[in-house]
Amino acid sequence: MLKKNSRKILEKITVDRKIIEYLIDGKSLTAIQKILNKGKGYLISIRDRALEFNYIEEIIPGEKRYKSGIKKIPPYPESPFGIIDNKNEKVLETDTYLESEKPWITECIEADWSPQSIFEELKKPIARTTFYRSCTEIIS
Repeated sequence: MLKKNSRKILEKITVDRKIIEYLIDGKSLTAIQKILNKGKGYLISIRDRALEFNYIEEIIPGEKRYKSGIKKIPPYPESPFGIIDNKNEKVLETDTYLESEKPWITECIEADWSPQSIFEELKKPIARTTFYRSCTEIIS
């Protein structure tokens, strides 16, 4: 059985692929919106990315009718655009920042600063829970 995140990712890949295929079949964004029950903004962003990745091309420039592009859509379950997990990227960025501040944080802890005071003095806004997790790792 797939994990919840994996299932969500596969659903997104499926919807993105269907949007591209419907555009190639000549369906309008309004028709696709009714079929898939997705917002127009989302459809436009997928259309623009499909144009950028050369999965589709305009038949006549400016007419918003599309045909298959130079590049073929990768076979299922591969994502046409690649998966970016923004949540994990933020964690890595935060951890990198806290790692660079580790000597200063250690110095403050040894000087008996409260964790709240240290948190308030950080230059970059981060999640409080992430900071406290980092403090417990530094202390132990």
